[in-house]
Amino acid sequence: MFRTPGRMSRLMGAVALVAAAALALSACTATEPTLDPSPPETTPPVAVTIPSTPVGERVQWMIDLINQDADITVADLDGAFDSTFTDAVALPDVVELLNVQIRPAQPIVVTAYEGSESQAVAQVTGAVGDPFAIQMSLTAAGLIDGFVLAPAEVPDPAQSLDEVKERLDDLGFTVRYSVVRTSPDGASEVLLEHDSTALAPMASMFKLYVLLAVHEQVSAGTITWDDVLTVSDENRSLPSGELQNEPNGTEVTVREAALKMISISDNTATDMLIERIGRDAVESAVLNSGHHDPTALTPFLMTREMFQLGFGTEYPVIERWAASSVADRRLMLESLTIDLPAIDLATVNPGAIWQQDLDWFASPADVAAVHEALAELDDPEVNAALTANPGIAIDPAAWPHVAFKGGSSMGVLTGSWRAVAVDGTTLTVVVMASGDDPAAVAQAQTEIFSLMTDVFTLTAVE
Repeated sequence: MFRTPGRMSRLMGAVALVAAAALALSACTATEPTLDPSPPETTPPVAVTIPSTPVGERVQWMIDLINQDADITVADLDGAFDSTFTDAVALPDVVELLNVQIRPAQPIVVTAYEGSESQAVAQVTGAVGDPFAIQMSLTAAGLIDGFVLAPAEVPDPAQSLDEVKERLDDLGFTVRYSVVRTSPDGASEVLLEHDSTALAPMASMFKLYVLLAVHEQVSAGTITWDDVLTVSDENRSLPSGELQNEPNGTEVTVREAALKMISISDNTATDMLIERIGRDAVESAVLNSGHHDPTALTPFLMTREMFQLGFGTEYPVIERWAASSVADRRLMLESLTIDLPAIDLATVNPGAIWQQDLDWFASPADVAAVHEALAELDDPEVNAALTANPGIAIDPAAWPHVAFKGGSSMGVLTGSWRAVAVDGTTLTVVVMASGDDPAAVAQAQTEIFSLMTDVFTLTAVE
């Protein structure tokens, strides 16, 4: 997802984490299991699949450690935690806590998971004791700088689609959404809808259009999935992602970059792809997807340019951008000289920059259309990227194929899914939240994504 690093990332990440290491142990000690020697019989918890994102892999690593036969040792944790954590909490204390308070409840099963590529909340259940949550965040280098064990705070499941609508509409900021069910014979039914044809900021959902453009260029013979892209200072962006940390000369294929762009929302991978195929190719894909107002994505921004325009201090470009024509905006992009390393996001707080037209814009109906366009390609490489990370825990028995892309930025939170049921029924779900209070929007992530999970549960084919 499109996010800002450092302090802003903590505030505006896709999930609200307590990232301060000093809070970790106090949160953990509140979750000591009550070991009942003869607990009542209960239905075994249903495990969910943890996405293969950087933080997802770290969460799975922690679950495996907790469930192993031998006690956890400091050596098991060594090298996994950032110094900002270990300076406040000694690893031997973490080891003792896990061995004494958590491991007696094994096996630990993850029953719900929500997260981006660097921040996540996993709801877990043990053989004894109450359910609890593992909250984890990673630095750009992939080290754990936030690790909290706390009582599970799961929103009550919605009992109906009407309740989903009511709770979305009561969040206190703008939430546009669309839920459309299409039967195997092609008949469509709108199950939920609010302002679904109005433009809204997308954050990283814009990467769906880049993926479509990449496929179109492969089909045209302009590029291949095996072509090599190279990381350089000219295409290096800021997090989210991994490639921004790689040295100049690092090579990835178009296939690998596309997978990173969608599955972990890698901004540098995205910009490398746009650089390779050209901005005009992406703008053409926007038009081909059926976007109702392609000028809303013209010129099509790279993530690097977004950071330069929204957070640079060399000159007040943010005000100029909002007031400029398409032609003038293209000239502005050609003349950008702000150096990304000079941008210190920990010292700036521009608020919700989407209100200055600094984002990517589409309606829920437009996002549903680009999902449909991608599905119609039946391209194995496209499908692999879209299905690598489902974003939320969706029952794979009911919905075996789930394509997902979400996004988050200052004051923006979005999610989009196109799922196919066992009988061929398709459910397309798009939610786009935006407001002038970035913290309020970020804090609602768990509620919004839990409600989206409820949508799939409530509409599952019997």
